[in-house]
Amino acid sequence: MPFQSRNHNPLPQVVELKSVVTEIEETPGRYKLETELGIFEEDISLDKATISVGLTKASLSLAIDGLDMDEKTKFGVHHVPSRMMKVNRKANIEAGVEEAKAYELIAGGEISMLTPSGKASASKSGKTTHTAKASLQEETEVQMEHLPVKYVGNETWRVTDPSGEVLDATYLNYDTLCEMTAKATKPNRVQAVLSVHAKAKDISAVVTSDGKLLSDRTRWNKERVLGILVSKALHEVAEDANYRGTVTFSASVATDEG
Repeated sequence: MPFQSRNHNPLPQVVELKSVVTEIEETPGRYKLETELGIFEEDISLDKATISVGLTKASLSLAIDGLDMDEKTKFGVHHVPSRMMKVNRKANIEAGVEEAKAYELIAGGEISMLTPSGKASASKSGKTTHTAKASLQEETEVQMEHLPVKYVGNETWRVTDPSGEVLDATYLNYDTLCEMTAKATKPNRVQAVLSVHAKAKDISAVVTSDGKLLSDRTRWNKERVLGILVSKALHEVAEDANYRGTVTFSASVATDEG
C-alpha cells in the first residue's frame, strides 16, 4: 500500500510544509522523501489584531518509525574539503645585489620595494654592490559556500538566510530530503513525520494594528503574541497548548498502514 500524506499548515502564508514518500521503482523496499518547504514574512489576522510574523531561522526535523535512513543520501550535508585558508604573510629580505641587477629587479616588478641601505662595496670584478631590503606580502582569500537548508545532525536541517535576514522564499521544491529503507521486520505501520519549528529569539512577531477600541498596544509584548499564536492559530500542530519557548508552525505526516 502506498504512503498517504497529511499536511498540517495552520498558517500557510508564514510556513507551508508538504511531503511525499514514494518507493523507488528500481529498488523495492527503498523509499525517497520529497519535501516542499516555504517560509515567508506575512501579516496575519488573529484575535481582532494584525500581526506581522517572520522567521530569521527555522529547523526542519524528521522522525521515522519502521524505516532506516540512508545516511549517505541526506540533503544539505556540508562536507568541508581540505583547502587553503586566508593568510597574511609579510617578510623582510636583506641581500647584497649588484647595482645593475637591482635596477633590473625594480623594472621587472619582481620585488615590491627595494631600498638601498647606503652600504656599498667593490667586488673583485669592479662592480658596485649594495645591501638592499625588500618587503614581500602575500594574501589568499577563500569563499565559503552557504547552504540555505543545511543538515545539522540528529535528523534535523537548519534553514537560514546568508545575510541573516528574515526568511521569505521557497527553500525546498519537492527535493529529496533523504532516502529510507524498510526495516527487516517491517511493522504494520511505517511513518515519516516532518515538522518545522523555531525558537522565540528567531521569530519576529509584532502587532501592527489592533481592532479593539481604545486598545493599549503596549500590552502586546512578544511573549503574549507568541502565546496567542500557539493557543489560537497553531494548536493543531503544537505539542502543548501553552507557549514553551519554541513554536511549531507546520507538520507533515506520511504513513503506510501496510
